[in-house]
Amino acid sequence: LYERDGTTFQAKVGSEVILSAGALQTPQILQLSGIGPAELLTKYGIPVVHELRGVGENLMDHLQVGRSYATSSPDTINTIMSNPVGMMKAGLDYVLNKRGPLTVGAAVAGGFASTAPGLDAPDVQIAFSPFLPDPGGEPKLADIPGFLLSTYQLRPESRGSVQINSANPRQLASVSLNTLSCENDRKTLIAGLKLIRKLSAAKPLQQLDTKEVTAFISGATDDDTLLEEHIARTGASAFHYSGTARIGSDNMAVVDPSLRVHGVAGLRVIDASVMPSVTSGNTNAATIMIGEKGAELVKLARP
Repeated sequence: LYERDGTTFQAKVGSEVILSAGALQTPQILQLSGIGPAELLTKYGIPVVHELRGVGENLMDHLQVGRSYATSSPDTINTIMSNPVGMMKAGLDYVLNKRGPLTVGAAVAGGFASTAPGLDAPDVQIAFSPFLPDPGGEPKLADIPGFLLSTYQLRPESRGSVQINSANPRQLASVSLNTLSCENDRKTLIAGLKLIRKLSAAKPLQQLDTKEVTAFISGATDDDTLLEEHIARTGASAFHYSGTARIGSDNMAVVDPSLRVHGVAGLRVIDASVMPSVTSGNTNAATIMIGEKGAELVKLARP
């Protein structure tokens, strides 16, 4: 059943159903359809079609946190967009040439780094954004030129969940990211913030009169308690939700290696929710790969 413009329709499937609603809504749809933890489904009067305790569990994300800097550079987006002439030039450059500040994403540069010697692989990603948001939290640029340096832990250990609140599909599910529940996650982010401070002190940036203006911690020493409070206060999702219908063969897995839902004929999940662990960095390319592989598996299954 599905609804369009207030009218309910019924569709019949000749081969199989592909569920691709993302790591937050895929488990919600499965649970509403009677596939998930039996105790949860029974609580809301949903008949159990097939019990899979892992549906909605293993939610992962990257928690991003950063430090803010003022600068004398004339090339920040704050400077360019601070007057009507600059805004007009930026608009024309985009319309005529498809370039300029209006083509810039959230970050224009980044890299992977190790926060301690002896690690087998980098444990944080660092991103550079050529603008400074309003320090008061308003959805606008700050009145001074500046930039952001942000970081997140590549392989967080914290795990959350997605659970329905009722049998009503219009009611949003409860999402518990449970971030920072593991001590190593907190330690790694603190180390990442300390690394950012070292980068900001590098000669090329200091030549631009770089000065930290991060609320509550600017000018302070790298005190672990202050940094942990900063993380708790300002940490935000990198929107890398994944893992809530993970692939595997154990009793908490939801799909098999062909992305078929365990115990349910004719149903596949093809999105980031099948990831057993979040990628060490942005999830975009890996999610596209899952889609391409899933499409190939569907074609191979055709009679």
